[in-house]
Amino acid sequence: MQGVFANCFVRAAPAYTAEASGVAYLASAASLCAFFQGQPLRHLHSSSTRQPGSPAVLGQWILEQGGAVEGIAVQPVGDGTGYGLWSSQELERGQQLILLPKQCQLTYDEESKPELLGLIEQVPQELWGARLALQVLAHRTQGADSFFSSYIQNLPVGVSGIPMFFAREPLRAIDYAPVTQQVSMRCQWLLHFAREALRPLPGTPADPFSGTLIDANAFGWALAVVTSRAFRVAGPSQPASMLPLIDMCNHGFTPNCKLQTAGNGDVQLITLQDIPHQQPLHLSYGNLGNDFLLMDYGFVVPGNPFDRVQLSFNLELLEAAKEVAHLHTSHLWSTKGQGTSGASTALPIWQEQALTHLNLSGPNPDLQIMIGGDPPIDARLLAALRILYCRDPTELGGRPLVQLGAWGAFLTPANEVRALRTAAALCTMLLSQWSSLPQEDQQTLSLGLDPAGQPLSNDMMLAIQFRLQKKRLLLQAVNAISKQIQALPGHTVT
Repeated sequence: MQGVFANCFVRAAPAYTAEASGVAYLASAASLCAFFQGQPLRHLHSSSTRQPGSPAVLGQWILEQGGAVEGIAVQPVGDGTGYGLWSSQELERGQQLILLPKQCQLTYDEESKPELLGLIEQVPQELWGARLALQVLAHRTQGADSFFSSYIQNLPVGVSGIPMFFAREPLRAIDYAPVTQQVSMRCQWLLHFAREALRPLPGTPADPFSGTLIDANAFGWALAVVTSRAFRVAGPSQPASMLPLIDMCNHGFTPNCKLQTAGNGDVQLITLQDIPHQQPLHLSYGNLGNDFLLMDYGFVVPGNPFDRVQLSFNLELLEAAKEVAHLHTSHLWSTKGQGTSGASTALPIWQEQALTHLNLSGPNPDLQIMIGGDPPIDARLLAALRILYCRDPTELGGRPLVQLGAWGAFLTPANEVRALRTAAALCTMLLSQWSSLPQEDQQTLSLGLDPAGQPLSNDMMLAIQFRLQKKRLLLQAVNAISKQIQALPGHTVT
């Protein structure tokens, strides 16, 4: 999304200017570097996610370790580029399908190799996926000698749909700053870590990879595998774990299975309901928006009830929306002399204090706001608009600021119409920044062809589907706001 309003989307990272443009390097790499005794991996940005090993062998390994596997089968899903768990018989509610012993959960702890722990300590704790990715690579370099070799052999050789490995055009087609800037941030860190921490390791006592050179592409593969499959079964403060076979259970917002942890650390996959034969099994990965699902799992959910459009609160942007809404400005707020940081230096003191109370101004504000869902407008944005359209604090009626953002709890009809019309104009402005209309995106997806008549890649289809869902959220917000205005008494305002 280009143009003057591109910066209104929340920025996940500063502008990326790593050497030779790391984003382009990773996203457009022709192939992965050969490693693991000269055996090359396939393209990380390939649509293929075939299983190179045998799920039957993996299940047998779990049984040999004292676990249990019953009533499930591994089958292709969707267009055949991925796999999932299906019921192989009629299943009853509360039935155990998989019992995964603690020793079969790939993670790391204080008993892991000191060389590996030393490397993990160089990774910030918030990058938990990268920490576990190093352990995955350590086991992969061990080959058949690894306790987890049956599992490693069943990991996908390509991770489709992950934007870090999109070609340049699909990445550009996402056209949504919160995701594209997150891609930049991840690529920047990954390239830096591979160059500064991983490249010097072979031949040194600190090497946990048995002399194997781990380059950025190898590390990127492991990171994509981990973020798309790992679980935090021990809690958010503990290392994540890879759960063999269980991690082939795909996501659903209405799951028919759940995870259950036993006191001894074993993990079970349990049915939540009776399930007929030959039905896909689903876990809920959480109430996640499409940003998270695309970045870490490589898919989006059309009509996702938890999806939102992220914005950065900015008074100049609201001023522009006010103009688009054709609202008179003689008695309204002004951003004359305003900077681009979102600070409220041009406001009356009481309005500035109110915005500070909402954490939309002040020394350390949280400027991220959301559009979409029910209600369609972020409560802090709606509260701010209601405040900005008041002439003095008495118009707030003594109402606590925390209640000012409630949908439908307006101050006066005139104030509410101005606030809602500004919010609708804001949504319209955001829609106008995309170079394609929602109906054009839908037609492109239906045809599956680019303007030259060539078939679209899976990654390009995914990028277009992602941005289409964002546009639909904004359209739905405009419709909901319009209905709310029509329901107000005396809704006409000048």
